[in-house]
Amino acid sequence: MPEQTKQRKELSPREIFLNGVILTNPLLVQVVGLCVAVTASSTLKAALLLSAVLSASLLLCEAAASALLKSAVQFIRVATYMAIGLSVACPVIFFLSGRGSPLLVNTGIYLPLLAANSLVALRCEKFAIKADVPRSLLDALANALGASIVLISSGLARELLGAGTLYGREIFGEAPLPAMQMPFGGFLVLGFSAVTLKLFISIFMPDHSAEMPFRIKKTNRSQMKKDKDNDRDQELRGKGQEADNLSAREPAAAKPVQERPVPVPSTPEQPKPALPVQKEPVHEPVPKKPKKKKEISDAQSGKNRPKQFVSEFYGTMSEDDLFEMPDITFEQKDPDEAFAQLLAELTEKND
Repeated sequence: MPEQTKQRKELSPREIFLNGVILTNPLLVQVVGLCVAVTASSTLKAALLLSAVLSASLLLCEAAASALLKSAVQFIRVATYMAIGLSVACPVIFFLSGRGSPLLVNTGIYLPLLAANSLVALRCEKFAIKADVPRSLLDALANALGASIVLISSGLARELLGAGTLYGREIFGEAPLPAMQMPFGGFLVLGFSAVTLKLFISIFMPDHSAEMPFRIKKTNRSQMKKDKDNDRDQELRGKGQEADNLSAREPAAAKPVQERPVPVPSTPEQPKPALPVQKEPVHEPVPKKPKKKKEISDAQSGKNRPKQFVSEFYGTMSEDDLFEMPDITFEQKDPDEAFAQLLAELTEKND
């Protein structure tokens, strides 16, 4: 069987234009390059300047990609897009800086960053390298027009509401909403612009409403509750069916055959003899004898030994011996010294 190649249907010039301006608007639908629209386009003059630089870069890059860069490597193509963008943005920056224009302050760093804008690289890689030069120029013109309309409308609304001026001329004496000059105001304007675009397509172009990447639906709480209940019922039914399928796949287990018990003849049980109860002997506590303290006399302990010796010595002496004894007062001396003195005198007398 021969291989059948699917030929992609080529878009007509009308479809290319409608896609770039309305149906696939680069800022509101594709959401590409939002940084420039949110931060830099705070006034009408800044929005016009950014739109002009972006349009010129997009036209030149898509034409070069379609005519010269189809056979080049991807990183070479991307570097070429940046070089072309710089060749457009740098002369504008030099011209404004020479005149001292305040637009450089309003646009800030985002004007030179247009040289590396993601919208340029996206359209060149997605469309220009696959199409001829006229179709590529038409696609660049349509996308540049769609982005410029959003930038200019955003700058006009933010300057009018945030500063009370229009193209530098005072309209309101006092700004109604000064916060619109901040990036917060840019997000608000883009959000309302996206809703307006969707309503415009659904009213004036209903055939293309289904082709939009996002859809707006009217929510109904009762309908949402019914949908949740239906989803829950379907989920439960699905689980029940899965369980039934699993049980049907598994083979039924054979029921075990119950065997009848065999009757056993019963024998009368003989009573067991009662064992005598042995009483445990009661041990009475033996009273402890009190320990007698040994009384130690003064003679055994050695106390009052000199006095005892002297009293016994004097008891064995006669009266004559007593009269011949020198006069010694034992109360005024230490007993040991008295004993030593008496012993020495007796020893001299006996000798």
